[in-house]
Amino acid sequence: MLLFSFLARCNFKVKGTSLFLSSLELPTPLLTISSPECSPSDAYGAVKGRLFLTNGQPSVGSILYLGEYIGLETSSPVVILDPSRHPYTQTGDGGAFCFSKVPPGRYGLIIWDAVESILLPDPTTGYSLLIEIKSGETVDLGVLYSPIP
Repeated sequence: MLLFSFLARCNFKVKGTSLFLSSLELPTPLLTISSPECSPSDAYGAVKGRLFLTNGQPSVGSILYLGEYIGLETSSPVVILDPSRHPYTQTGDGGAFCFSKVPPGRYGLIIWDAVESILLPDPTTGYSLLIEIKSGETVDLGVLYSPIP
């Protein structure tokens, strides 16, 4: 059995700049669509949101993973990804996505592409997005933007 691991240490700020566009520089999404029903269970949590391209179009068909946060500072976290065991989903109409049955813990949201994979930034801080999952709760990430076209 071949085990693939992905290690991401991404997007830190240098002297007040960011490798990503700030949320003020991004266009308003062109569609308003509700996210899919995304319900947690007593033992697991859930994560939902919508993913858009930086031109305001929804990112349909993108593959997303929740990589496991393993430590270091929160402005430049280390997240590992094992596609055989970490939660994944695909964006649907309007860029909507949902992860259900997510074990409690801290995760980074990774957009998976055949060429590159990127730990998505938090639109409010520009730092890597870290998500705290708790049993019985749904985390709504709102609108996120993909740096991958």
